Amino acid sequence: MPQVEQSRILVVDDEERLCRSLESLLTKAGYDVRTALDGKEALRLYAETSFDLVISDIRLPGIDGIQLLQEIRKQTPDAMVILMTAYASLDTALAAINMGAYDYLMKPIEFTQLKLATKRALEKRELEIARQRLLDELQDTNKQLNRRVAEVDALYQAGILLSQSHDLHKLLTKIIAVALDVIGATVGSVMLLDEHKGELTISAAVGVSEEVKRNTRVKLGNSIAGYVAQSGEALLITDILTDQRFRQYAKGNYETNSLVSAPLKIKDRVLGVINLSDPKHGTAFAENDLRLLVTFAAQAAIAIDDAEHLQQLNKKLNEFGALYKLATNLTTIDNSRDMTEMIYQMLRKIMDVDFAVWLSWQERTETLMVNYWEGLGKREAITLLGRELSMKEKTVYSSSVRARVIRTHIEEIPYFKEKAKTLTTVPIITKGSLHGVFCLGSRREHAFSPNDINIASIVASQATSVYEQQRALLNATRLMTMGKMMSEIAHDLLLQSQEVSA
Repeated sequence: MPQVEQSRILVVDDEERLCRSLESLLTKAGYDVRTALDGKEALRLYAETSFDLVISDIRLPGIDGIQLLQEIRKQTPDAMVILMTAYASLDTALAAINMGAYDYLMKPIEFTQLKLATKRALEKRELEIARQRLLDELQDTNKQLNRRVAEVDALYQAGILLSQSHDLHKLLTKIIAVALDVIGATVGSVMLLDEHKGELTISAAVGVSEEVKRNTRVKLGNSIAGYVAQSGEALLITDILTDQRFRQYAKGNYETNSLVSAPLKIKDRVLGVINLSDPKHGTAFAENDLRLLVTFAAQAAIAIDDAEHLQQLNKKLNEFGALYKLATNLTTIDNSRDMTEMIYQMLRKIMDVDFAVWLSWQERTETLMVNYWEGLGKREAITLLGRELSMKEKTVYSSSVRARVIRTHIEEIPYFKEKAKTLTTVPIITKGSLHGVFCLGSRREHAFSPNDINIASIVASQATSVYEQQRALLNATRLMTMGKMMSEIAHDLLLQSQEVSA
């Protein structure tokens, strides 16, 4: 059986004999009793120890019983105090009761009466403690309920807000702003996964520098975000410095020791990760914060997936529209320079292109010649036009070698070394033969997706094929016209010769 804790009683009286007597009697009755001979000593003991009941004489040296009662009630408003006196009066009794004394006893003390008063006072205190405990529990329950209602409402409002945005960039910005507000954090980021490269990049963030946004690249399995993306499981870290798995990433990477991270997941497919740190309440994140973030991340993932599909659909429509316009306008082009400019302007509408370079392939000399330059740095590129770049036929089909050789020559001009962050090259092949190379450049790093490169390759090759077919047709038409003219001239000359002979 567990032991019941003894009630603690403080007896205060300047008569030491009475103190010892009451201490002995109350101890035998099962209480833990301490004594004091004056009010000052009583206040010292009361400050050091939590007492359930104080039994004090009214007349004490220095601080009397009424003053002692006042000081105790200041420290503990619901303290139980029984006052004793040998000089009873109605005024004293009323003053004691008005100041909050539980009972008022006359000396000499009858122990039976004191024992009964003590029991009732302690029972009342236990009831008050139980009532206060229930009240505190009710208040805590109400706070939790209000918080749950607020969380559900926040998630509902977040769902409405996210469903109204179809622009991916704006949507991601909203996602991180709402997440910080709902969870209660000051720093956060949304990282999307590039499935081809197997790495995460920051697409939207709050409290993160622009340099960090641009340069952060996290491989799957690396760091906290990489771990969450690879495992597909949310993660709560209360103190990263003591977490054996991730404390190696703590040095200068995080402002606080507590973080939460949840995957943006559709079924079994992870789209990215949402990360939060710096909780507003100043303490570590709790399980409830993680649960709330996981719920929000599920909503956000659906919105992101919808926005990505819409973005891809719009991009396909733009690509088809551009290809149709190119095919239509090619019939009006009568020189390769205009064709290069048309292709460049068309590609700018569907991808992040800043400049384009057209190089023809000289099979006999195994060289690439820079023929045309469109877009960024056209004026600076004048010195490159007409330059021949030596490249073996067996390596010109290698995208990495081809890009390296062309970039080396382009970066001879400091302007391009600084500006050209991305450069990709696609071979121009028609009827199984290499006609040249088409280069696309951008000021943005990692600007072209595999689909962009594929579109550029198709456009350049098809445009060249159509252009050459039209030129061949035009030349054939010219030859036919010339042949007809020659025939007519020969006929006229024959008639004139016959007339002269006659």
